[in-house]
Amino acid sequence: MNELLKPQKNIYQLGRGDLQIILESKSPRFSLDALLLADFVDKIDGADIVELGCGTGVISLLLAADLPKSRIRAIEIVASLAEMAERSVALNGLQQHISIELGDWRELSERWGKNCCDMIVTNPPYYRLASSRISPQPLKAAASSELYGSFAELTAVASRLLKPGGTLWLIHLADRAEELISTLEQHQLYLFRQRLVQMSVNGPAKRILLAASKSIETQCEIQEPLVVWQTSGKYSKEAAAIVGDKEGAKL
Repeated sequence: MNELLKPQKNIYQLGRGDLQIILESKSPRFSLDALLLADFVDKIDGADIVELGCGTGVISLLLAADLPKSRIRAIEIVASLAEMAERSVALNGLQQHISIELGDWRELSERWGKNCCDMIVTNPPYYRLASSRISPQPLKAAASSELYGSFAELTAVASRLLKPGGTLWLIHLADRAEELISTLEQHQLYLFRQRLVQMSVNGPAKRILLAASKSIETQCEIQEPLVVWQTSGKYSKEAAAIVGDKEGAKL
């Protein structure tokens, strides 16, 4: 067996379809958030796509499966996560569609130049350094706290990388929505779609899905909230379709 695909015991099914992902024992497990974001993104085949902070590559894998003509460049600063993502790309035979690059997304406009992509997708860390307890586990800390760049920095980079009219897609904490939208607008990224994510019909929104366009202001489409769980304790019909009835996915 190709060395990239070992060890077999750490290969898991990824959402719906035939995709698989490699996750080592100490790596953060992918959450429902990544699956929701990949589903939220407009599927424009042939688009030049960048994923900022790809982690183990979940979102890029899901998008590549739906967009066979698109080129996806995924950047990750943590070497062990980038290596796992590369192995998962090889496992699924998607090397011609996805390139995993080790590096700091804050430096991408200097490396790649400006106006270089049609779409950016990101599931960034949710917690500010000043307001969160940083996990003692390095991989969890990198996934949850803004160790490698703030949301404002991410937004500035996205604005430089996107072509005029290009789009940014992200998921974040619902209670930071006002700040997020204001920050996007400061960098000429204007919201055109948003959707709240609730754990239950009567529960508060925990996440928000946002889509913004570079330099183009338009009326924002506010979609009905996505409800994850039914009162029976089972996934809602929509959530089940997104995750492929995969057990154990949690926000």
